[in-house]
Amino acid sequence: MEYHKQFLGSKITIGICWLLIGFCAPSALATKLQVQHDPASCILAETPLELVVHVAPEVEISEARLYFKTQPAENFYFIRLQAAASDEFRGILPAPLPDVKKIAYRLLLIDQEGQAVKSPVFTVQVEKKAAACPQAQSADIPATLVVFAEESIPPEVGFSGKFIEWKVTAEDDLPTPYLQQAQEISVTPFSEPSPKKSRLGKKTVIGAGAGLGAAAVAAGIAFGSGSSGGGGSIWDSIDDTTDNVLAELIKSPDLQISCGTVVTNQLFVTNNSAADVSLGTIDYEIVLTKDSPTGSCEPGRTGAFAPNLATVVPSGATLLIREWSNEVNPCSGCPYLSAKCIWKSRYIVHTSAGSAVAFSTFTIEGDLCGTTAAKPLPDKGTQLRGDIEP
Repeated sequence: MEYHKQFLGSKITIGICWLLIGFCAPSALATKLQVQHDPASCILAETPLELVVHVAPEVEISEARLYFKTQPAENFYFIRLQAAASDEFRGILPAPLPDVKKIAYRLLLIDQEGQAVKSPVFTVQVEKKAAACPQAQSADIPATLVVFAEESIPPEVGFSGKFIEWKVTAEDDLPTPYLQQAQEISVTPFSEPSPKKSRLGKKTVIGAGAGLGAAAVAAGIAFGSGSSGGGGSIWDSIDDTTDNVLAELIKSPDLQISCGTVVTNQLFVTNNSAADVSLGTIDYEIVLTKDSPTGSCEPGRTGAFAPNLATVVPSGATLLIREWSNEVNPCSGCPYLSAKCIWKSRYIVHTSAGSAVAFSTFTIEGDLCGTTAAKPLPDKGTQLRGDIEP
């Protein structure tokens, strides 16, 4: 595939390995996949997003697709990822228009037998300024990018690009639909190369005294059993996610370069179903993915908390269900070690309609104390702490 012209975009890398998931009867098991993926934490408006997919050599993928839409639009567009090597696919997500606030995307892989698996839906905040999305990197775009749809929908809804050819209407030869029939598989980040046992394998029903009342108990809501410390990973623990309920965590700012930064977190839930949904507990895990020099950054943690701003989300509504702010690494704690730390977070919101997942990233870079009197020495100072307190 021909590439030209540099754009500022966010690069995502995804690895594929084996997972025992059957698509059909045991006598005719198809390709079994596990997807590793660090979800994009942001994307710049009017800027393409590059996607790179690595596939285990022994896995024969006949087609790889990237589905995308504005949030909360109903229908997805998709592009076909192109084979760049024997074990690699590449693709470009078209640039969101300036008035788009959020986009959603998911991956779909089809094997030689025509059986498909799909990732969960990932929600990405659209930023207008590069400073608000420091993860952005340079990316090439193709000379021509063909955008498809599984059913006839209008073109250019929320996305643009002179290099795009739209084939999304009834007049076009629409491709074979796979999204609805594909089995959803769990996704783990690159920071966890091998799957861990689910920490949320056992479900409990929240009691009336926990904040939702007897109505929630009667509805039979399944909730996680998170604790404030220890436990296994929750990255691969979700077995009841639903497309009808979406979660988003907005962290501002998501980069700290000086001490005393106040970070605000807002957790939203969108209900796209036809009925109201009741909210349960939110399980979370923060994973330290970069610690340079080693030992400079505090490890992450796991835990759970309850929504405090809403317990029911009406049909068709988006509500802020929890908000919190922290002063991260206050100046009174100087000196701190000079380092680069990255924590990736995942929040699982349990509802009466299934679970929704939100992601965020928090980065610390350099000497936070700057010109303060207590400057860090090369190997002395306080360990850096991420924004990890809900």
